[in-house]
Amino acid sequence: MSLSETEKIYRLALNHFPQIGPLRGRILLESLGSAEAAWRASADQLQALPRFSASLVEKFKAFRRQHDPEVLYQSVLAREIQLCFLGDADYPAWLAEIYDPPLLLYWRGQAERWSALSRSVAMVGTRSPSVYGQRVALQFAEALASAGVCIISGMALGIDALAHQGALKAGGMTVAVLGSGLDNPSPPSHWSLYQRLCREGLVLSELPPDHPPRNWTFPMRNRIVSGLSRGVIVVEAGLKSGTLITVDAAHEQGREVFAVPGAIDAPQSQGTNALIQQGAQLLRHPDEVLEAMGWVVQSEKKNHDFEPNDLTNDEARVYVLLGEHPMHVDALAAQSALSPQAILGLLTVLEMKGIVEQLPGKRYKKTFRL
Repeated sequence: MSLSETEKIYRLALNHFPQIGPLRGRILLESLGSAEAAWRASADQLQALPRFSASLVEKFKAFRRQHDPEVLYQSVLAREIQLCFLGDADYPAWLAEIYDPPLLLYWRGQAERWSALSRSVAMVGTRSPSVYGQRVALQFAEALASAGVCIISGMALGIDALAHQGALKAGGMTVAVLGSGLDNPSPPSHWSLYQRLCREGLVLSELPPDHPPRNWTFPMRNRIVSGLSRGVIVVEAGLKSGTLITVDAAHEQGREVFAVPGAIDAPQSQGTNALIQQGAQLLRHPDEVLEAMGWVVQSEKKNHDFEPNDLTNDEARVYVLLGEHPMHVDALAAQSALSPQAILGLLTVLEMKGIVEQLPGKRYKKTFRL
């Protein structure tokens, strides 16, 4: 199926009217047969439709008087923005299946990257990640992108940006879905990341190019993030995190949800740990995503967990006391019944084995390893 140029012109015009979102757009197309018919419909025809009040119809009539669909269409193309319409052959199949797919997507980037969406996961999380969360996001995104998985996120502060950066570091595929128009990317501090994503990946939005970010645009964005993906990975999220909106959308869309566990006393992990309690897949390594999604056979699994048998009794005694949060040498000595000097010697050996990390002030913690 391919839409005619005329239909594309009028669909874009409808999409530029702020009050016609995906649901009202679908009502118009299903009830009136085409975008052009919807654009030219009388007030009586429009008011007979659900979700079209008299005041909304008056606003739509005023909008039609002020805008020419052809002019709107050409103005978007002049900005070197590409268009992908619901109903076109190149529209992402997974996204088309959700309850409220966007009428169209405005995008910039590499056209050949669209094919990578068949093997994609979203990675989302808090805008204020811990050092642990930062490390996990970068390493997981890099590992999955190296395995040929497309990483989808929202280019927001924190985990989103780290997910894109990890995929780019691997030379892999990544897609950013904006909660604003393409010519008004948010946040402004990510301008250089935005430019790199346009060069090496894809950036897309359902909003007209100049549309500013608003509180309500980000929940809309989140349903596209999950809708484009086969599964959603939550790295860190608080109990009231906006990330959980993406998780809700993923559940509604039938997507797999993975959650990376965190410390029980870390605010950034309260939401992710709760998701695991509620049935999300506990995620400890990127290979578990590949296996769950059927992108690698079980026999190819590699064991990346450190084997306790590789440690002496004293080394193991120190190792099990350590966690993701740093511990001072004196605290380790008190809990292990070993002298501080002996503890330092054992920690040096554990550092050489790559499973312990030294921090300033004679503090140590386990090293997160792929």
